[in-house]
Amino acid sequence: MKKGLLIVLAFFILSLLQVSFLPHFPIGGWVINIVLVSLILVAALGSIKIGVEAALAGGFFLDIYSHLPFGFWMILSLALFFVIRYIVRNYVRFPQYI
Repeated sequence: MKKGLLIVLAFFILSLLQVSFLPHFPIGGWVINIVLVSLILVAALGSIKIGVEAALAGGFFLDIYSHLPFGFWMILSLALFFVIRYIVRNYVRFPQYI
């Protein structure tokens, strides 16, 4: 319960930063989508329950600020999460030094 609320709060803050602060600092004319970058990190390192919550929260907050039809970013975030999770679980081997 607490992890879910922290994830929703974190993605709320990330989406606010993305739509209000980061457009003023483009890198090479592009603005980094920090919500999707953090979702990739959650997909690579987190559990499936936390990842789905993060994808839904991040997609929801991006949908609120988007001009696209509602649900576009949620579907895209969930699809990205499952694709990245599949790739990491089947094709990536993290080194284990311990």
